Amino acid sequence: MKPLTEKYLGKFQERIGSEETLPVRSHEFLIGEHQDWIVFSLSVEKRRWFAMFVWDPNGHLRVQFLFGKSPETIVLHKDSLQSSPLTLPGDLPAGIYKIEILAVEAKRELEYSIEIESGTSHSSFAAETEPLGDHIWAKADSQTGFSFSSFDWKMRVETGRRWYKGDFHTHTILSDGKMSRNAGMLQAEKMGLDFFFTTEHHVMPTAWVSGKALAIPGIEITSQKGHFNILGPKHWIDWRYTAADGGMETEHGMNRILEDARKAGALRSINHPMLKPWHWWFNDTKLEQVDVIEIWNDPTYPTNPEATEKALKLWTALWNDGHKIWGIGGSDSHLTPEESYTENGEPSLIGDPGTFVLAEGLSAAEILEGVSLGRAYVSRGPLIEASVQVGSQTFTLGDDLTAALQQNENNRFDMTIHIENISPNASIHWIENGEEVLIQKIEGYRSFSYSFNWNKEEYNWIRIEVRSEDEKLLAFTNPLFCGKRTPSLATWSQLLTKAEVLNVDTD
Repeated sequence: MKPLTEKYLGKFQERIGSEETLPVRSHEFLIGEHQDWIVFSLSVEKRRWFAMFVWDPNGHLRVQFLFGKSPETIVLHKDSLQSSPLTLPGDLPAGIYKIEILAVEAKRELEYSIEIESGTSHSSFAAETEPLGDHIWAKADSQTGFSFSSFDWKMRVETGRRWYKGDFHTHTILSDGKMSRNAGMLQAEKMGLDFFFTTEHHVMPTAWVSGKALAIPGIEITSQKGHFNILGPKHWIDWRYTAADGGMETEHGMNRILEDARKAGALRSINHPMLKPWHWWFNDTKLEQVDVIEIWNDPTYPTNPEATEKALKLWTALWNDGHKIWGIGGSDSHLTPEESYTENGEPSLIGDPGTFVLAEGLSAAEILEGVSLGRAYVSRGPLIEASVQVGSQTFTLGDDLTAALQQNENNRFDMTIHIENISPNASIHWIENGEEVLIQKIEGYRSFSYSFNWNKEEYNWIRIEVRSEDEKLLAFTNPLFCGKRTPSLATWSQLLTKAEVLNVDTD
């Protein structure tokens, strides 16, 4: 194999997609010493999704790429200022580099070509693609591909205990979104977001651009049987279906990925679980491997209101069975602010809905901790404060009241909800143990209370929903609870049966 020298052109060309299983192609090329950059120029016969990964001789993952909206010229440079998004800049060791092509969008035939050049000093190709970004997150790691050890998980952007507004599901042109990272940052600022997670399909950003909102690493694992977000991993997660267990396309492989995400310190969120055709139908998914569920996905997508109501029903079945799995929202933003999924419809925007997280300060670690404790609510507008007074102790969303109730003389306590930014025709729905026990109309009031009489020895929970006059969901909170119940449901298929939502395709 001939070493690539400055301006030497190498080319790989293949046709893939007609196989019975999702196709894989591998290529190798040799880089000589003292090279400063490698450029990959991609082209396809038809626009089809496929992922490209490039591994250096030391086993480090140096390039990720998803063919969709991303620029088709990729620069891997030793200088981070000249390297493309989704690359890992730094010295380029001499030796054999490996390219892996994965057809991640069903079994569609496509022809692709990859031209490769390398050289020294400045690369003129850098001007053809957007910069990597000034916040470098990743470092090389031969065990995992790369780690997020350069990301400061504890750095506080803001100090102070309050409800921070965020988005747990976003996309840019690095996968199939229409906005650049800079445009997304500006829109996040307009929507009043304090933070958001970067959850591109199949790829994990190694850096991000500057802006007022805190961007936190993540990825959307995008299988043909459902999607889930890995929120806040400490390193790259190998989801590829080339693994011995089949990776994201088999039951066993997906359970392994969920466990790998836990070991990487991340939260695991099942996305739009009831939204066809992207619903979750891995029947053997262990419920103990799920931390949160995306109950509310982009409210402007035509079929999402119905899917959200089914997700709420699913969530109720989980809590009634004793599973303390928290609920969040995600805009799943793909469009520009001027676009809608329906003619003259609402725009699909980052931060709609917003997920508000109670934290002591605005850092990635504190946001992840707040969600893991259930201190969150999801809203398209209403701002909520929730408190429960048990004796001299005060509690909020997600809290366990068991010890406080056992210390109290009686079983009775009051929960107070204070709401701002809400229309007078809306109403508060109190959901106790899955049953709607009270509806309170908002008629000029902003504070509402309800009394509870819970047996200290029994398992109970309570949450609220805010709905418009025509019953459209405006907000929901996570539950408060007391006691515990040993769950009887262990897998996703058992949950679907219990919740009576088996009207999705599972074959």
